[in-house]
Amino acid sequence: RLLPCLICISNPSLLNHHTAMAANAESNPPSAAEVSAFEKIDDLLNVFKKTNVMIAAVKLGIFTAAHGGKRTAEELASLCGVHENKKLDALLDVLVADDLMVRHEDVENPCAPLYENGAGVDLLLGDASAPNCLQSVDLTIDHVEREMVSWRGLVDVLRTGKATHTSVHYKVGEGHDHGHHGHDHGHHGHDHGEHGGCHHHGDHGGHGHHHVEDEHEHSHAAIEPKPKKLADCHDEGAPADEQWSDLYDIFEAYMRISFNLLAERFDFSKFSRVVDLGGGTAQLSRILTRRFANLHCTNFDFPRVQPAARKRMEALGQDVMDRVHLASGNCLTDEIPQPVDLIVAANIVHGFEDDATRKQLFRRAYDALRPGGAFMIVEEIMTSDRSNMSALLWQLGMQVDTESSDGHGHGRCLLTQVQFREWGAEVGFDTSHPVVPLVGS
Repeated sequence: RLLPCLICISNPSLLNHHTAMAANAESNPPSAAEVSAFEKIDDLLNVFKKTNVMIAAVKLGIFTAAHGGKRTAEELASLCGVHENKKLDALLDVLVADDLMVRHEDVENPCAPLYENGAGVDLLLGDASAPNCLQSVDLTIDHVEREMVSWRGLVDVLRTGKATHTSVHYKVGEGHDHGHHGHDHGHHGHDHGEHGGCHHHGDHGGHGHHHVEDEHEHSHAAIEPKPKKLADCHDEGAPADEQWSDLYDIFEAYMRISFNLLAERFDFSKFSRVVDLGGGTAQLSRILTRRFANLHCTNFDFPRVQPAARKRMEALGQDVMDRVHLASGNCLTDEIPQPVDLIVAANIVHGFEDDATRKQLFRRAYDALRPGGAFMIVEEIMTSDRSNMSALLWQLGMQVDTESSDGHGHGRCLLTQVQFREWGAEVGFDTSHPVVPLVGS
C-alpha cells in the first residue's frame, strides 16, 4: 500500500512576514530579487538579537565556565546562575551556530550534548587568567550597551544635526594627538577589504619616505572614553590615570592583535629609531622593542598619558625601559623627537579637523625624518568603492557621536588610500610601497 507522505516546510519566522509581501497579489508571486532583498532586510532587523546573545554570554560568564573542558547545558546553567525555569540550550546553540562554541553529541545520552568554547574564543574569552582579557571584554560590553542606546537616536541625529545625549560627545578638532587608542568609534565588527599602503622614502635625492596604511584599524581602536569633548582628555584637570586605566586596557586589548600582526608582516629590522606619534600607553613601542633588538622607540604623546605608559613599561623589565623613551608634546605644534628614521601615526590622522591639518602632519613628519626614512600610517581606511561595512558604520557613528562630521574631510572621518598617497606625494614621499594588510585581510 502506498503511504501518504509527510512534507515539512521550513518557514523562517521573518519579522512581519504576513504583511511584508502585501503589495503583491496572490497571483503575482515575489521575484527572486524581492525575496533576496526581503531576506537581507530581515537579517538587518534581527541582528540586534545576536548582539544581545553575545552580551548575555559574557555577562553570565558562559565562556569562562566552559574554559578548558566540555560541559552539559545544565552544568553551565548551574555555574552561571541561570534560573531553573530557563534552559540554557537555546542560547548555547546560537553560540554554536555562530562558531563561538562547539557542541558534541553524546551517543549514550543524546538529550544532553556537551558544549565547549571554540579554540580561539577560549583563548580570548575563556581564560580568566589572561592579562586584561575578561576585564577588557566586560568593559567593552558596557560600552556596546551604551552605543546601542545612542544609535537608537540616529533618526533624531540626522534630522536635528545634534549628537545623541546618551553618547559620548566630542568637540571636533580640539586636541589632536589622541593616541592609537584614540577615539575611534563604532566599529567592532571587523572589516574586510584593501588594507593600508606605504610611502617609501626612497634614496633618490631629497626625502622619499615610507607610508604604510592599514585599512583595518584596529583597531581598531574602538572604545570611546567619557569626557564631553575631546579636549577634556588633555586638560590639566583631566581625570587621574587610575580613572582611565580601564579604558587603556580596552584600547590595548583591541590593538594587541593588530600591532603584533604589524610586527610580523612589516620588516622593522632596517630601522633603528622609531617615533610613535600619539602612542598612548606605548603599546606599539613595547611590542616592537621586545621583538626587534635593534630598535629604540620614542612614545610621543600628551603628558597625562605617559604615567600609564611608564607603568606598563616597568612591568616588562629594564630592557624595555632602556629602549623606550617617553616624550611629551603635540605632534602638530611641538618638535618631533629626533633622530628618527621611522615615524608611526596609528589611528590619529582621521581625528584631525580637516585635510589641511592632516597635510601639516605629513609635512612635519617628512621634515623630521632622516633621508631614506619612512612615515607609517596605520588606520582603518575606506575602500575606494566604499564597500567595507565596518568602516561605513564607523563613519556613520561619527554622525551619532559628534556635532560636526560630514565625511568629506571636514571633521573626524575615515580616509582613502588615494588621499594618503596624494598627501604623501605632495610633500615628497615615495608612495609606491604596497599596502600592508592586518586584521580583516
